[in-house]
Amino acid sequence: MSDERVENGEHDENIYWHNAFNTGYRAEFQDYEDVLDFIDEYQLSKEALIMDILIIKKKPEVKIEKNIGKIFRGHNITEYKSPTDSLSIADYHKVMGYAFLYIAFNEIALTDVTVTFVVTKHPRVVIDYLQTVRKLEITEVESGIYYAKGDVFPIQILENKKLSHESNVFLGSLRTELTKTEMYNLLFGTKNYGVPLNKSYYYRAVLKANLKMFEEVSKMNKSLVPSIEDDAGWEEFFYRTIPEVMARQKARQEAKAEAKAKAKAEAKLDAKVDAKLAEHNIMIAKKLLLLGNRIEDIADVIGIPVEKLETLRAAM
Repeated sequence: MSDERVENGEHDENIYWHNAFNTGYRAEFQDYEDVLDFIDEYQLSKEALIMDILIIKKKPEVKIEKNIGKIFRGHNITEYKSPTDSLSIADYHKVMGYAFLYIAFNEIALTDVTVTFVVTKHPRVVIDYLQTVRKLEITEVESGIYYAKGDVFPIQILENKKLSHESNVFLGSLRTELTKTEMYNLLFGTKNYGVPLNKSYYYRAVLKANLKMFEEVSKMNKSLVPSIEDDAGWEEFFYRTIPEVMARQKARQEAKAEAKAKAKAEAKLDAKVDAKLAEHNIMIAKKLLLLGNRIEDIADVIGIPVEKLETLRAAM
């Protein structure tokens, strides 16, 4: 897993989306803490074959009612794509391969495994491939939740920007360009649920990606901010990191505005110089024409087109 960089026109801070996803994904299943065991970056072998998250159902008799976990069985593999990444056909095949390896290495029944893909960008290419080439049945059972039926395992694709903010506030907020309502729901939801988001990984990612909106919402309702200060490192992040990032963002915006203004001024000056030079050349051309010089020679020396010189001579 590598660091990811977001460039959405407002900032280009390094944002650790996978760490944030691991935390937010757990938060979505807070009601099943004693049922589901989350294993981050599960290593399939001694080689670098690592699944983003493996969720093991510790109590087989418990039915998961959470909308994004209804398909869960005993062993549930999850692949996450950050807001800057797209789910490709190769990614799909890779994760299915991981699932088969996991089954082989651990002697697990095919019927006890599911695969989940979590994305922000709409997975149009993969859905089209699954429907037209693999002939699978794709159904959007709920906004942002797609089931793929007909493959070896139950498969679902979660498009987080379409998920219900009421039911999936944490995954639904794990992206850029949150609206004012979505930011408010995230902060208010955290206060209501009392979910400890360890070491602020989740908030460090979401708030860095949505600083302007966070600043606006937190100013509107300051009572929301202390509700997330219990996380380790949050106080430092809120009081030092955010102002620093905002200051750098403002400096970049000012620098861009200054560069734009400078370029505009230079272009205006260049236009004035060009106009003055053209006027000067016309005056010289008229004098040379009066002296009887050939139009072709004048055109070569001054650079004025022959057609324009002929027009000048006709007007004299």
